[in-house]
Amino acid sequence: MSEKDLETTAAEPKAVTEPEVVPEKITFIVDSQRKRANYFAGETILDTARRAGIAIATSCENGDCGTCMIELVEGEVHMRQNQALSEEDQRSGCILACQSVPTSKKCTVEIY
Repeated sequence: MSEKDLETTAAEPKAVTEPEVVPEKITFIVDSQRKRANYFAGETILDTARRAGIAIATSCENGDCGTCMIELVEGEVHMRQNQALSEEDQRSGCILACQSVPTSKKCTVEIY
């Protein structure tokens, strides 16, 4: 295969588009207590939690293991990657904190 063939058959990288609508704050429910943290566009929920001193268990931080699974209580998110959660997990509200970016004005999550 020639170099030119490789250029034309190589997959084009997908552009990552961040949401246009983002919350000003994320509400975290930890041990039945609500804590609010300022949100900055482009951050994952894990990034925001860390900046606010809120602990979320993690391992791979690539969307592969599911260690950072939390529950989305209110709002919507986009998961950049997900190799850990089943469709059933997602239907029940589970998301990966390391890959989830809020896409709605309100975002509330519960940390297990």
